[in-house]
Amino acid sequence: MEDYIAAGCRLAWLIDPEARKTWVYADNGDIQTIPFEEALSGGTVLTGFALRLADVFK
Repeated sequence: MEDYIAAGCRLAWLIDPEARKTWVYADNGDIQTIPFEEALSGGTVLTGFALRLADVFK
């Protein structure tokens, strides 16, 4: 994921359905871990986008 960010990607999600977690990589170097029960945000890249992966992966 660091390679994507280094290449200019502003936001990347690494989704692990088995662990039911998503790692969110931002272009400022921040990495957050979001459980499926919380909504993923598109931040400033996808303004207004939000998705709870618990609703997708049941």
